[in-house]
Amino acid sequence: MNQPPPFGLIPSSILVTATLLCYDYLCTFEHEVAYIWPQPLTIGSVLFFLNRYSPFIDTFLNISLTFTDISPEDCLVQYQVVIWLVFWGMVFSEAILLLRTYAIWERRRSILIFFMTMVVAFISLGGRHGHLDVRPRSTSGNIGFLTLMVSVVGPRPFGERGCDLVDADNIIFITFVLLALCEFMLTIGNTLSSTVGTSAAGSAFPNMQ
Repeated sequence: MNQPPPFGLIPSSILVTATLLCYDYLCTFEHEVAYIWPQPLTIGSVLFFLNRYSPFIDTFLNISLTFTDISPEDCLVQYQVVIWLVFWGMVFSEAILLLRTYAIWERRRSILIFFMTMVVAFISLGGRHGHLDVRPRSTSGNIGFLTLMVSVVGPRPFGERGCDLVDADNIIFITFVLLALCEFMLTIGNTLSSTVGTSAAGSAFPNMQ
């Protein structure tokens, strides 16, 4: 009896992800046209467009990796592209939140230095360890620094097509730890900013109930 690959993505989950992505885009497109398109191009708007449109590339590349017959060389290239698109997508998302928090704190220099330190650490550590390791079914050996598992001869388990990820570098979890840390620090920063603002308002109007 064939066993599924330990790290194989469920094909239906990828289709659901793509469907939700397209649905969200269609629901918010008119707001993008009304509020973003008329504005001059800024760092914030560039980050917005990168964050909004880059997921379409890695999502549909994942569909290609799952549902099409693909050579080991193409599999290697597409996996690498997906890895880096997902990683930089997280960077773009966090950068938008950092800019928002920086603005809330009235562009304080200390906040900017702290955030820049977080960004450098995230990109350096996450980018360095963001590699996958996959193996071939019908061939042996490595291609580059990745090992590929593809349907070169005969069907994949369960008659599926595409590439199977069967192993990954455990150190990749550092990227997600850093992401969680960034989210936590941003939450703390926004909470403190709200508390400071409320206290300042109370001091300015002590007699107001």
